[in-house]
Amino acid sequence: MYLDDDSVKNLATSWPRLQMLVFACSTTPNIIPRVTLPGLLPLAEHCRDLEQLCLFMHLGFREETELSILADLKTGRGIAQHSLVSLQVGTSTLGDDPEEVATFLRSVFPALRIVKADDIRNTPDWQTLSQLLEQTRPGHYITPI
Repeated sequence: MYLDDDSVKNLATSWPRLQMLVFACSTTPNIIPRVTLPGLLPLAEHCRDLEQLCLFMHLGFREETELSILADLKTGRGIAQHSLVSLQVGTSTLGDDPEEVATFLRSVFPALRIVKADDIRNTPDWQTLSQLLEQTRPGHYITPI
């Protein structure tokens, strides 16, 4: 079974009292993740008690229309979920712009403190994302799994 943004939305609306959601967050290199950052918005909106999330995904935006979400977040509009403190993404892919990813994570999940990812030391974009998160919120860090 492969998750996509729609299936995450169905999970979020069906199980609003989730505190932890764990799916395989690592997979073989040829698998393209179908969940994107905007796909996490239903979890933020409906699962207000979610503290831990483990999910294989694309940390980025796939379409230009999804970038309007960033504009809303930058102006203080949008959804914020204040319970998520740990995000484990394993071998997930990172979008082209770590700054967009950092803006999304800081805005939607302001309590997020730990992002766990595989093999981040050898990837400059992951290091950039880690630095951006640390600059704006000391104590927030990306760590290898």
